[in-house]
Amino acid sequence: MLLTSWLLDKITQTCVVCHWNNWNPVQQQQAILPVSCVTPSGPPFTCTGTDCFGLFNVRQGRKHLKRWSCLFTCLATRAVHLAVLSLLDSAAFLNALIRFSACCGTPQRIRSDNVTNMVDMDKKLPTAAASWAKDESIKSDFLRRSIDWVFNPPAVSHMGSVWERQIRTVQKVLQAIIGSQVLDGERLHTVFCEVESIANECPVTPISDDVGDLEALTPTHSLRLETRHDLL
Repeated sequence: MLLTSWLLDKITQTCVVCHWNNWNPVQQQQAILPVSCVTPSGPPFTCTGTDCFGLFNVRQGRKHLKRWSCLFTCLATRAVHLAVLSLLDSAAFLNALIRFSACCGTPQRIRSDNVTNMVDMDKKLPTAAASWAKDESIKSDFLRRSIDWVFNPPAVSHMGSVWERQIRTVQKVLQAIIGSQVLDGERLHTVFCEVESIANECPVTPISDDVGDLEALTPTHSLRLETRHDLL
């Protein structure tokens, strides 16, 4: 009896069909979400993730220039802001950050991959902020605030899944609009604004089939709500 049971166990362990028929599903262990991703109490882009992607060929007269894009996404509402980069250096990224802060407000925390231009940017940011604070002509408060910059560990791309997924959405829309066309700089800025609007209309809650239910929430709702609060 013991010999028979031993043989059955051995056959079951080595049989592929038995493994397929008797396997038990593994329960995925979910990690605790970061506080910045589950705390929507602050204004949009309070906690922001950023990354650069491209390349885009731009026509200027008879010349063909290279352009890149910098994406800023709110970690809580998934709102998206796109900026055009003429170069992939710290100065270009600093200008993109200033334009983003002027349009959407200065974030309290920025998360990004550990790439060269952003690491160098973090070193230059305190010096630039100090020079802005001494300039009396610059009265915007966001230039005087410090930004908590958090870099993901090297070679850990899954920690940036929020902005990586948004980049995939943006690239899909860009491919559908631009395709193989070569645009000039003015049209590229226009297309980026259109793509930003489309990406911010993506629902973040399930869409109901019942016409009597409320519409699904999108990042645009949070952006419009913040605009109304500013006007009030």
